[in-house]
Amino acid sequence: MNARASLFVLMSRLACGGLLLTSGLHATSTMADSLRSLVITQVELDRSTGVLYIHGRNFGTGTPNVTFADEPLTVQSSNDTQVLAVLPGNYHETQASYLLTVSVGPNISQNDAFDVTFGATGPRGDKGDTGAKGDTGATGATGATGATGATGATSAKGDTGPQGPKGGFSDCESKTGEPTTSSKWSAASVIQCEAGEFLVSGACYESNMAVGTSSRLRKVGGVWTYQCVIARDGQNDSVRAQVLCCKP
Repeated sequence: MNARASLFVLMSRLACGGLLLTSGLHATSTMADSLRSLVITQVELDRSTGVLYIHGRNFGTGTPNVTFADEPLTVQSSNDTQVLAVLPGNYHETQASYLLTVSVGPNISQNDAFDVTFGATGPRGDKGDTGAKGDTGATGATGATGATGATGATSAKGDTGPQGPKGGFSDCESKTGEPTTSSKWSAASVIQCEAGEFLVSGACYESNMAVGTSSRLRKVGGVWTYQCVIARDGQNDSVRAQVLCCKP
């Protein structure tokens, strides 16, 4: 069966707080691969202009595609470590979390996502006036030098402890959702990982490569799910969502 994958990368900090792991559907990426991957590290908002300052690495020299809550954003400027994009509407006036994505190509390593929350903290206030300098206090008296303590006895060298467990992910498994022929998210092909597993990556597999696919990442009942739909109905085409789930 021919297949065209619409690839998407989830930063595992969305599930476990900070570690970036990227993967193909059948093999875990090496550390060298992660250093070449597109990574979002920080997002800041200039409330006076509505411009998002997106910091990271490997954004490339071209203009990336940026979405906010599935809405494409206009990119003002970009370089390999920073992207400036205009935030439409009044998102920042409502306390909520939104999914921000940056893409420079179809590969997993060329995509990243970041959870942006507004309303958790208020806007920064104006800088206060500098206070008057206080009077210099009087110099205190020098204390007496204490006696030198006796040297303690040297203890015996302890036994070497056991080797710790190997870090990183292991026991990864590819999982596939039921196919759909619909372009509506309410009838999407949906797949998620089990409790104790992390959703490392996802892709949409189209059966006939007729019209293309769309994908999104959504938290349902506290669990991250990967969803895929056909780009346009009535084309005798179907799509399946597929993810890579790993245990720590």
